[in-house]
Amino acid sequence: MCGLEYERRLSLREDEPAIDASYRITNTTSERLEFLWKLHAALNIDAGDRIICPARTARVVDTEWSRWSSTEPFTWPHVEGQRADIVPPKDGTMDFLFIYDLEEGRIAWRRDSQDLTFEYRFDPEVFPYAWYFASYGGFDGHYMAILEPCTTMPLSVNDASQLGQCSVLESGAAIETTVTIYARSGSR
Repeated sequence: MCGLEYERRLSLREDEPAIDASYRITNTTSERLEFLWKLHAALNIDAGDRIICPARTARVVDTEWSRWSSTEPFTWPHVEGQRADIVPPKDGTMDFLFIYDLEEGRIAWRRDSQDLTFEYRFDPEVFPYAWYFASYGGFDGHYMAILEPCTTMPLSVNDASQLGQCSVLESGAAIETTVTIYARSGSR
């Protein structure tokens, strides 16, 4: 095992269409542990849907998994003269992005044509990055997006550790946080 004890409690909110997911991760070993922790919401998408994330910067993880030709950081959501936050038609491409320098802990998918929203709200001190993976038909024909609040950037925990960009728990220490998940139609 990895030496981390994971606890999650779910509760429905009475005042709005949301779920509070409260987490506690404890290092049960006698050693310091570095790790990557992220949440995954896979969503069906359509052309024109929007990805909303109040962030300043993003970058392509790997150009083989992206419509974009460079892994240099860009000002979110504008990349190579286009908008990375607008879902394109199903055209056989993909995107895999790190989104960071978050102004607040939030990433959402929005379909204006049907007034639908799915949103994560999270503590950016715990999840300072958001990963966005989308297949516009390029990954086994799927047309979907995955929103991922994440503790770490880049993909490799070893690389993230060298950059000081991954989660760390000393022996016996714990992380506690609550993530609110909204799924709604209409303004509520």
